[in-house]
Amino acid sequence: MSLSVESYKNLAVLSLGFFWAFISILVWRLKIDKSTSISGHIAANKKVSVFFGVISLLVAPLLLVFFIKWFTPTFHFGWVFNVLIAVIWFLYFVAGVVPDTKGLAHKIHRRAALAASMLLVPAMVIMVANNHIGTFARVFMIFGLLIMLVTGAELRKNNYTSDKFLIYQAVYFLSFDISIIIATYVR
Repeated sequence: MSLSVESYKNLAVLSLGFFWAFISILVWRLKIDKSTSISGHIAANKKVSVFFGVISLLVAPLLLVFFIKWFTPTFHFGWVFNVLIAVIWFLYFVAGVVPDTKGLAHKIHRRAALAASMLLVPAMVIMVANNHIGTFARVFMIFGLLIMLVTGAELRKNNYTSDKFLIYQAVYFLSFDISIIIATYVR
């Protein structure tokens, strides 16, 4: 693989690291309530909402480039996987730039975020089934997928409300994100 293509693999850790650093700072600085989603906290503060929109504008395209230019060719995924990933990141992009406020914005944000989150499960299943991803990474992904299914079911059971919503949400997303990083760097 050429050096220029190989350099794309670092976009995942860079963009996900930047995103989770922002979320961590947000949680720490705002001392947020664990029953509210990340989006709910972001929408409650106009400055944070604008900053998060900017971060979404940066992170989503970087992750899309990572998947299309490095992840998919490296692990021999087909175009179906690329389309799935593009749809997921587009929906997250929409959720990132449309704040979870009231009315139409709330509906758009919530539907985009929920649809993207649900699509992470088939993406994980496709990755687990891929024989080009290392055994350790695939085993890790199986555990990540199980965690995603359990936390997703718990949230759905409670109609997406819980006094631990933020924790469930973070664990769900981190299960996917860390699985990607493990597959990328542990081969």
